[in-house]
Amino acid sequence: PANEILNNLIVNLSSVMGKLSDIKAGYIKEAEGIAIPPKDLVRVILADIYMYQGKYAEAKVLFDEIVKTCRYSLVPSINDLGIDCSEIVWSQFGQTRTRVNAAADAIVLNGNCIIKTYADVLLSLAECEYKLGNDAKANEYLGQVKSVKGIETTSPDVLSAISEVRSKIQIDFGG
Repeated sequence: PANEILNNLIVNLSSVMGKLSDIKAGYIKEAEGIAIPPKDLVRVILADIYMYQGKYAEAKVLFDEIVKTCRYSLVPSINDLGIDCSEIVWSQFGQTRTRVNAAADAIVLNGNCIIKTYADVLLSLAECEYKLGNDAKANEYLGQVKSVKGIETTSPDVLSAISEVRSKIQIDFGG
């Protein structure tokens, strides 16, 4: 059952957390680089699982830890984030297919697959705060992303605004 799988993931991820380096995750250039991931990568995955289960307080703690490290920062660019971008929390070499010629079915492979950014961490943190009844804090995190990215939202509802911002900034992402 799904809950059993998720609970096993939580146990396994939590157990390795203390053994990992507390450094910036960023871009993983080769498959070998993911063998021993940094703590921030595990924090993001674990927090996403907690959010999926509706455990917003647990997810908030992990997202807060990422924010408190001050390793990441927002950049004005919405997409086309370079591999050394300060906003990338998790990115790896991947094969993104772009069709060049439909008749010949030719494709071009692109190397950088962005999975998670600091903007996504802040939006997830905003969602956690909202779900925990902290509207002011939720709006603060949402406002940070909107301000730096230059995004206007049409929805007065915080959750709808978060969704609207995500749809505008995650166009090229694999996450």
